[in-house]
Amino acid sequence: MEGGKRQPPRLSDIASRLGLSKAAISKALRDSPDISPSTRERVKLAAHEMGYLPNFLARSLTTGSKVFGVVIPKVQHTFFAAVLAGINSAVAARDFEMVLGISGEDPVVERRHVETFLSMRAAALLISVTEHTRALDEQLCRSAADNGVPLVFFDRVPTNPGGVKRVVMDDFGGAKAAVAASIDHGYRRVAHLAGSSVTNIGRDRRAGYEAALREAGIAPRGEWIIESRFDEQAGFDGFQKLWAQSERPDALFCASFPVALGAIHALKVHAPEHLSKIVIIFFGLGDIVHLLDIQYICVVQPAVEMGRAAANMAFTALADPQRATEQILGLEIVCAVKPRTAS
Repeated sequence: MEGGKRQPPRLSDIASRLGLSKAAISKALRDSPDISPSTRERVKLAAHEMGYLPNFLARSLTTGSKVFGVVIPKVQHTFFAAVLAGINSAVAARDFEMVLGISGEDPVVERRHVETFLSMRAAALLISVTEHTRALDEQLCRSAADNGVPLVFFDRVPTNPGGVKRVVMDDFGGAKAAVAASIDHGYRRVAHLAGSSVTNIGRDRRAGYEAALREAGIAPRGEWIIESRFDEQAGFDGFQKLWAQSERPDALFCASFPVALGAIHALKVHAPEHLSKIVIIFFGLGDIVHLLDIQYICVVQPAVEMGRAAANMAFTALADPQRATEQILGLEIVCAVKPRTAS
């Protein structure tokens, strides 16, 4: 209608143009062997010229969805960007699509994304929960199970009992090894800017930190453990709290790379003369740590591998729901630290 919104072309419009049935058009667009190659090519050319786009939701109800829904807490940092690259490479290799939902660390938004993907009949859901999510709603889990939709959690996982498929890293072991490395270099006054203890990574990394101290005969100090979030502002604020104390640490274990960035910023603002004297310990990506102009110990996270592993676990679960319930990825430690001399 003139002046109104133009209706998108339909299968019936292509069928009328080519003198074929709607069923033949549908089969041709899906590369069905029932349709000759020449007819398939003719149909696809006409669909392209007419601007036809398939209704993937309608198609999923009959042929099964080829969409993986992915829910992450944030996207502006390198870790989750690298995980998404791994997921995308794995799903694209099997001609699936990845659709992204970002919770912004809000459990309400997280739930809405999960509900949306389930209503879209997504083939699988890959989820890294918010720093406030202890357990995913059981009703959503049952709905996913009833509809044969695998839920695969990665990095941050909920505490839901039984049957939770997850891909995680050895957060306890990585934290313990990194803190032990700082102690081996002579840095024994190690503080911790901890992430949320609601999350598995927050709990496990703190536990690894405390285990390394105790094995070295060092008692963890409550005032040197500051629990907060996983972002830059938490690192900046946490550093200020530590630096305001009468006794200061010579090493700082940060729960995440963004926390480390915030702490480094605060260090440069409030104590630039200590840049060469304090060691920053963190979980991060190996291809960016060389850009830092400080002493550091990095627990290198195989983020791309984690993304691929999570997607492949979902594909395995689609074929056999009883297989592949957990995968723990190993970590390595990269140090750029000078041995501390006694003062």
